[in-house]
Amino acid sequence: MKLFSKLLISSVMITAPLIAAGASSGAEPPGSGGVSTSGTSGSADSQQSIGLLSGEDTCTDREIWNFGTSGTAGIAVSAANPEQQLLPVPEDFQKDWKDFLLKRLKPVQGFSEALGLRQISKKAEGQIFGEYWISRALFEAKLVHVAHGGFSSIASRPFNPEFGGVQLAALGCLLRIHSRYPSLTLPREAVQQFQAYLSHAKTPKQRAVVWEAAAAEIRFLISQDAPVNALSKDAERTLSFLKGAGAYEALGRALWAARIGNHKLTIQESERFIAFPSMPQPLNRYVDTAHIITARALYSLGQYDKAISHWKIVTKSSNELARSLSELAWAQLMAEHYGEAIGTSMNLQAGGLRHTFAPESPMVMAMAMAELCQYPQSVNAIKLFQKYYEQSYRWLSNWISASDQRLLYPFAVRYLRKSQKDVAPERISSEWVRSPLFISHQDEINLLFDEKDFALGLGKSGAQEQNRLVNEILALIRDLKPRLHLAKMKQKPGEELPTKIRNDLTVLKRQMTRLRRLERAAPVWQVILKNHLKQSPVREGKLVAAINADLANRSRRMLAQLDEIGENLQLVEVEIYNGASHDIIWQNAHPDYKDIAEKIKDDRPQRDEKNWDWGRSATGSDEEGGEIWEDELGSFKANLFDNCSSKDKYLAIKMKKVSQ
Repeated sequence: MKLFSKLLISSVMITAPLIAAGASSGAEPPGSGGVSTSGTSGSADSQQSIGLLSGEDTCTDREIWNFGTSGTAGIAVSAANPEQQLLPVPEDFQKDWKDFLLKRLKPVQGFSEALGLRQISKKAEGQIFGEYWISRALFEAKLVHVAHGGFSSIASRPFNPEFGGVQLAALGCLLRIHSRYPSLTLPREAVQQFQAYLSHAKTPKQRAVVWEAAAAEIRFLISQDAPVNALSKDAERTLSFLKGAGAYEALGRALWAARIGNHKLTIQESERFIAFPSMPQPLNRYVDTAHIITARALYSLGQYDKAISHWKIVTKSSNELARSLSELAWAQLMAEHYGEAIGTSMNLQAGGLRHTFAPESPMVMAMAMAELCQYPQSVNAIKLFQKYYEQSYRWLSNWISASDQRLLYPFAVRYLRKSQKDVAPERISSEWVRSPLFISHQDEINLLFDEKDFALGLGKSGAQEQNRLVNEILALIRDLKPRLHLAKMKQKPGEELPTKIRNDLTVLKRQMTRLRRLERAAPVWQVILKNHLKQSPVREGKLVAAINADLANRSRRMLAQLDEIGENLQLVEVEIYNGASHDIIWQNAHPDYKDIAEKIKDDRPQRDEKNWDWGRSATGSDEEGGEIWEDELGSFKANLFDNCSSKDKYLAIKMKKVSQ
């Protein structure tokens, strides 16, 4: 941001005589900070109760603030007695704050006003609110990292009831930032003060802020790669703050129960969370998660049909859709719903899902086909695995065995940019970029790049705002100077200047004050931006390092999974050929079986219910499938022929003929 040139500063200095002329006419004296000078002060008890600044829906378009208890927010303060200037936020600053929230003040002007409030305020509460306003202006200017640092500083200070409402408001802003950029976590010092925050919260929305923060802390703890014993103490302490928190408590306890492997408690708390009639808005994104952990717990307890019902509810837009479908197929196989298991597995080999890493689906399909005595199709399913995952297996093997393992983040970036050179197989790349850590950290990296552009734009905005104020002041001076001169000539001893002139003088003084604050704020703003831009490469390096570590771990797990599936498929293949050989012998012993089996197939009753139409999907090693979805009408399940059961029916028919 450019500072004022000497020419601009000198051009507005002519306002000093005008302000001096108005001082005897009831105008504010310089340095009063915009505090009203009319009226009388409140009682000592009223002044003591003013230290109750509080905000709700902070860092949103619905943000509102209470600057004191009813009947005290508008207390007038006498300039004759500075000791009585006890308002934490003077009325003029309150008006500016309201204009800032309504976007009538630009972020740079809000920043300068906040800095002015912090400098002139006599109370700690007003100073802390000034710091909150500074961070809020930076947040509005889209300098999220700098704003996060400011809010963290406020929320991390030892809790003080005098300005606890501002600290709680800062915590709310940290949650808004965390919801958009999960890698920007809550500061540890603030987490340790949840009890104090909860005790101070007086309204449902304030309590919800603490509950949301506690729920975020639970999610942070379960994401740590540490033994349960090392996390349990912190987890139980955090869960204690969620007592009576409704959906927040249910979700927190469900997630922790899933982390420690308590399946019954996971089911109980997850279903309680899902059943809440009015879900808090911040928790809507975790409904799919609740269904998934419930399904996994039910599967572990052998309640496959119930698990299936939860996996089917996972939305198609979920980042966990591919994994959920793979787990759904296993549940259907275990529940002996072979047709559905095959259909779900086929869905993972068709449409957009065929690009995801789901190597277990061909194995499930092969096993389900074998259970239906569809041996040729079962063998084809094994060939699908070999066809689709051979390239991925070779790439991962080469990467693991390389003496100097290449960093994987550049491969993921090239995949996102749809580069055609030096990329990993699509199934591997798609698994990388679906990683929650990759998504959150990449969002923050993108933010760092955006903030560089925002910083340049804000510097220009500050200069433009200064020029605008100068022009407004000069125009007001040109209009006011002759009128003031004429009024002074007509003014009689003891007579006040006309109201219009006094009001214009007040406006002029206010504009001059804003101009001085904006000028004083310019170097502070520059230092903040300079420090942020200096630290950005360091932050970016840490984020990239974390992504590389995560992608490396995922790649090792993918290779281990492919190795395990390859070994299991060898056993499945042995079973398939063993069953197929018995089937061939049996059919040779019953040469009329095929003709009777066709009649059995044709005589099956037609279903009126909605069945799964999985559309065209790859069932052979040389086929490519199209996209298929469960909620379409069709007859895949009804048309799937069970050769095993048809043999029993064939034998029953033959026995009936013999008995006749």
